[in-house]
Amino acid sequence: MFSIFFSLNCSNKKNTPNLSEPSPPDYVLGTFEDDYGIQYLVSDSLFILLPNDNYHIKKWALDQQFLIAQNDSANSYDPGKWTRIDWIQLENMSPFEWAFCLSVFNAETALDAENFATVNPETPRTGCNDFPFSRMQRIAEPDTRPRSY
Repeated sequence: MFSIFFSLNCSNKKNTPNLSEPSPPDYVLGTFEDDYGIQYLVSDSLFILLPNDNYHIKKWALDQQFLIAQNDSANSYDPGKWTRIDWIQLENMSPFEWAFCLSVFNAETALDAENFATVNPETPRTGCNDFPFSRMQRIAEPDTRPRSY
């Protein structure tokens, strides 16, 4: 089911928000699992923390390697708020292709989220607000069962 959703969502450009040009890099798009076993679906318009926390991407800042997204109104944390996600491409860390940081996830406005620039991609082990960036490895099919914390 998520494969069908992901395929349709990636190809349906008429519902895509005002994204910066050009398109996001291929290595950040797809289905992934991070260091902690959490799974994600990432398209040009959605960053989904499975099974059901959706972040609607409104801006890709490709040169600075971050995106701005609005938290879905049904998210379990900070619904309707704004999120900045910074990312870095990883080299020689197979199977991990890239890593991300939820720099801020509860900003009042998109501009507040964009201006929240406290990450340091040069030190990925501590550069995410004193925590490590989450490393992402590509997976074939996500596990959509509810998470328990």
